[in-house]
Amino acid sequence: MCALAADLGPGTALAYVELLETRRAYLSNLTPLPALPALLLLAERIDADAAATRFLVDGWLLLRMHDGSGPQVTPCKHDHS
Repeated sequence: MCALAADLGPGTALAYVELLETRRAYLSNLTPLPALPALLLLAERIDADAAATRFLVDGWLLLRMHDGSGPQVTPCKHDHS
């Protein structure tokens, strides 16, 4: 899998169908996906600002869209106190 992951371009994620655990873990049916569309499709909740330049995905992942260069991803820190 390391060789396959090295061949993936930026912005690509791997999806798998099944995790088989024996003495080692094996992933079956790996499929490369464009990361941003997959994230937006599988998110439970997406909040956006009025200009649609910032998206908060599932309350913890902040995507910032800039001048067409692609998203910048920032994990959000919540104060649970």
